[in-house]
Amino acid sequence: MNTAQEKKVSKRGKRSPGYPMISLEEAIQRAKILWDKDKNNPIPLRAVFEHLGYKNIGGYGGRVLSALKQFGLINEKKGDIRLTDEAVDLALHEPQDDIYIETIKKLAIKPNVYEKLFNEYNGNLPSDTTLKIKLIKEPYEFNPVKVDGFISDFKRTIEYANLNRSDTTGDENTMQNETMTRTKFPSPSPSPSPSASIYSMKPISSVNREREIATYTIGRGLTARIIISGVDDTTPKSISKLIKFLLENEEDLPESIEGKTDGEN
Repeated sequence: MNTAQEKKVSKRGKRSPGYPMISLEEAIQRAKILWDKDKNNPIPLRAVFEHLGYKNIGGYGGRVLSALKQFGLINEKKGDIRLTDEAVDLALHEPQDDIYIETIKKLAIKPNVYEKLFNEYNGNLPSDTTLKIKLIKEPYEFNPVKVDGFISDFKRTIEYANLNRSDTTGDENTMQNETMTRTKFPSPSPSPSPSASIYSMKPISSVNREREIATYTIGRGLTARIIISGVDDTTPKSISKLIKFLLENEEDLPESIEGKTDGEN
């Protein structure tokens, strides 16, 4: 490769190794959509994209589908997608069932880079800062722009499967719970559109302890809701991480959302 070619490659930016672009929990939610639509029957690729809300094959939807493959939730054969036995088990059982718990433990480290990183630390994961420095260097060589998103999804997956054996994580969760006990979000006050209302958590579903933490008016007839799940309480720190994640991944958000607004028939 000559100097001109090297400069051209450099301008494109470093390409991170292959990894799931969403967490295991998010991947399972999408696999459940496919189960609700077609059960364990073969699904044409175009139908899969439509079921998941994507107009075109490829792009962002293609990366989501790749994540489902890496987690072992789907297989592709002759242009059709089919749920794996593990995905069917997750669809048929409740999160508290033993088979569900054991299945997510197995799938959590199925992606190659997840397994390698998890085994390297024997489940005792270090701080985000330490992980970031390590992942940017060899042998991982992550793109510095993408590494924070990877770390977030990786740790969420490990915690979701209850595989993190780090005492530090336990201490950190305890501190977060104590902080939540001492901290209260301010009462919502009137503000111009777009407006936001953040209040005490409103239960949505007992499954995965889902609760609504905020609603936003984002346009005429459009309201956005933030729903979180998990056993830990929400803290100001976790809200800040959510905002940072949205800003860093703005390019991955859909440009438009199909649906009827108020006043439409």
